Amino acid sequence: MITNDLDMEELDRQLEQFRLDEEEREKPRKPVLDEDDGPRIWNPFDEDPTDEDPETTEMQQIQLSKLETVRDKLQKMLDSERADYEAVDKVREREGKTIVSEWLCTAGFLFILFGILFLLKAPQIIVPWFVLLVILCGFTVRQILVMLRRTANHQIMCIADPASAFVEEKKANTYLKQQLHAHHRMGEIKGRMDELDRWEKTIHKNGLLTEEELEKMLSVVHINNHPSIYVNEKFNLGEWAEYIFKK
Repeated sequence: MITNDLDMEELDRQLEQFRLDEEEREKPRKPVLDEDDGPRIWNPFDEDPTDEDPETTEMQQIQLSKLETVRDKLQKMLDSERADYEAVDKVREREGKTIVSEWLCTAGFLFILFGILFLLKAPQIIVPWFVLLVILCGFTVRQILVMLRRTANHQIMCIADPASAFVEEKKANTYLKQQLHAHHRMGEIKGRMDELDRWEKTIHKNGLLTEEELEKMLSVVHINNHPSIYVNEKFNLGEWAEYIFKK
């Protein structure tokens, strides 16, 4: 009899446990908020601060694209000025070598002509010979004057004094002045590129530029191409003598 009572109590306990388990299974489950694959409940205070509006992101990319277009134009301008700066040395060196070569050719050519003329000297052709001699002397003087003018012009163009009174007076566009002008232009362009870098940081920091700021950013590419005040590159023997005596 006691055994039967114990069995009934055990059976009642199991039935009660089963009922509780069944009720637990039938209860609706709450969404899991911290699992990636579970349902999430929207909470206005639980948004990812890194989420951005797709439209804002697209506009930001457009502004950055315009910024890169401006940067490319500035880089091309900088490359052009750098090429002009470097070309000055090449022109100066080439002109110097050409003048030396032409002096040698002129001297050799005149030596050959005078040698032939004196070999042809004969009493029976003395009059034509003197005529040829006069013509050759005239040609020699003319050719030497041409070479002297070219040499003088090159020496003036090679003046290395940036504060030369002669250069300032004549507004001589010497090789040095050409390089200084190109160097000034490069500095101005680099300053605009630095300003463009600041605009880029502003876009990344604030998200978007206003219309007014965007116009200012785009205007960075507009650089006034101020011509050099030094324009003279041709000089005569008198000016060369003036420079020599003033120096």
